[in-house]
Amino acid sequence: MLNLSKLISSIKMDLGVYGMALPFENPDEMFREVLELKTIPTFSQFQPYYLPLKLDLDTLKEIEKNVNYCIYEIPDVFGDAEILFVKKLEEDLDSFTHGYLDVGAMMGNMSWGDMMMGQANANLASLAMPPVTFEYIAPKQIKIFNDSFMYSRKIRLEVALEHNKNLATISKTAQYSFTKLATLDIKMMLYNNLKHYNDLQTAFGNINLKIDDWANAESERSELLRQWEDTYHMDIAQFIII
Repeated sequence: MLNLSKLISSIKMDLGVYGMALPFENPDEMFREVLELKTIPTFSQFQPYYLPLKLDLDTLKEIEKNVNYCIYEIPDVFGDAEILFVKKLEEDLDSFTHGYLDVGAMMGNMSWGDMMMGQANANLASLAMPPVTFEYIAPKQIKIFNDSFMYSRKIRLEVALEHNKNLATISKTAQYSFTKLATLDIKMMLYNNLKHYNDLQTAFGNINLKIDDWANAESERSELLRQWEDTYHMDIAQFIII
């Protein structure tokens, strides 16, 4: 799990400013704000924190209802995390059928012909019924179309959230990408603030910052995000048939 304090220390080491008295009142607090205000929101757009959520439609607050759709309010169970979008909605049929059919009991009461005919009728009925789709409405509502045709009133959502400020929700496989973006964001901040200084006065004498190495941080960040746009799925469908 990423640790915010250790990440800041690691970036300072990589940039060669670890232990250096930077001309800020509280450098670590500035680094923390950069991560919270720039890195986390940007990274979350490309790789959100996905949280599964089970809901009973009969217990949700109805905002609007007509023959075509119903708008429900998503309960506030996410704390300070911001909902970015809802990736998936599906019926929780496990709660409706317990996930299994008693085939032995069915065969004892039905012939194979009856079972085949029943399945055929079910398939035809599913084709005749309109599809159930959904649309997420920010900040915390979901519009479900044709919900009256659902077998179960219980649903499963997969909600995309912004990552926690403590970085605990960033998976191990995403840590390298996050650290890369965080380093560029802090480079940008340092360059924009320190370009007004030629050197720093320290206990060991004047130190030439040589911040020209950071001058391209903004263009490097833009290039990184362009690469991510080609590899991460930014166009996740907001209408999904269930």
